[in-house]
Amino acid sequence: MNNIILLATYWNESEWIKASLEQIIKIDPIEIIICDGNFDSRVPNYSTDGTREIIQEFVDNNKGRARMIDAVRVNKW
Repeated sequence: MNNIILLATYWNESEWIKASLEQIIKIDPIEIIICDGNFDSRVPNYSTDGTREIIQEFVDNNKGRARMIDAVRVNKW
């Protein structure tokens, strides 16, 4: 296990996210934080194409090491 904390962000990436998650496993970080969401207030703040479900399955299979967070939108300055 590498002494790395990895942060990955995805939004509607169902076509290629599995390959990306496989690469994360090869890196073998001590912690994996995956953000699902988008900062554009004109669209939903979560994936709508199955990406979120793929992330959740990945997190479930890597309990204690991986977690999913949502993108936090803030008002414009």
